[in-house]
Amino acid sequence: MVLYENSIGSSFDAVDHAVTEILDLIRNQLPMIDPHTRFKINFMLREILNNAAEHGNHLDLNKKVAIKVNLVHEGLVFEVRDEGEGFKLDTDFHIKNNLRERQRGYETLSEMAFKIVIEHNCVRVTFDLNMEVS
Repeated sequence: MVLYENSIGSSFDAVDHAVTEILDLIRNQLPMIDPHTRFKINFMLREILNNAAEHGNHLDLNKKVAIKVNLVHEGLVFEVRDEGEGFKLDTDFHIKNNLRERQRGYETLSEMAFKIVIEHNCVRVTFDLNMEVS
């Protein structure tokens, strides 16, 4: 079931507005999701949306970031698509290197129990609510 679908401009203000909308929607439609889990979702959304706006679209206000949030039986699926060329994510998140300058955000999300799949210019993040909601 689609909970949210929108296209935003490539700015940090637009990201902030979209994240606020999505979190309000989750708070109202999925009250069983506790504040700690909403905090994780907030962090994840800001990370992937800011990356799409900044690195994918280079903050070009003529380019859009598409956002879709689906409720599936096991949790939430967040899909973010930008107009950039895409990138390849290192396949091994488990290599610890605190000096790395890239992909730290995705590594953090993985450690927070988000499953991340990147295909070209689309990032799909799955969050299993069964692991979070008791």
